[in-house]
Amino acid sequence: MNPDHWQLVEGVLDRALASDPSDWPALLDDTCRADPELRNEVEALLALRHAARFLQSPPSAAAAAAAGEHSIAVVLASIVRRYEEQGRQAEAAKYRALLEPPRP
Repeated sequence: MNPDHWQLVEGVLDRALASDPSDWPALLDDTCRADPELRNEVEALLALRHAARFLQSPPSAAAAAAAGEHSIAVVLASIVRRYEEQGRQAEAAKYRALLEPPRP
């Protein structure tokens, strides 16, 4: 990723993190309307942040968060769907693999 594009990703990510998570879809709709790849990258980073916070929380808090409105599976499924809508099957497959249970 070139430095200019990374600055753009970082700027959108900073705006999202400074806002309420319920406002993220509208913010991303507005900010990334002309650049679906930018939206996918920011959504992926937000999903990773959510996953990291989930894994660092105590089990009781983690269980409560899993029942919340934006579980990691929901976010990943959304990313997969967006890539599929754009015809980007290779990218969709990478995120779809994260949704599958580990194989023995």
